[in-house]
Amino acid sequence: MSYNIFIDGKAGTTGLKVASRLALHPHVRVLHIDEAVRKDMSARLDMIAKADLAILCLPDAAAIEVA
Repeated sequence: MSYNIFIDGKAGTTGLKVASRLALHPHVRVLHIDEAVRKDMSARLDMIAKADLAILCLPDAAAIEVA
């Protein structure tokens, strides 16, 4: 069984570290959002809906807004 994981904030330091660790896991597929829409709320929510798990590597205010 594999899991789809979306890292919101993957472009930041923490997101990059989480993504690099998950890339080594054989049962994880990291979902990618197009760079042009990575700050678009509807695109982000669409990716979260597609994921089995979403990891928010965002500042507190942005994470609260998404949640």
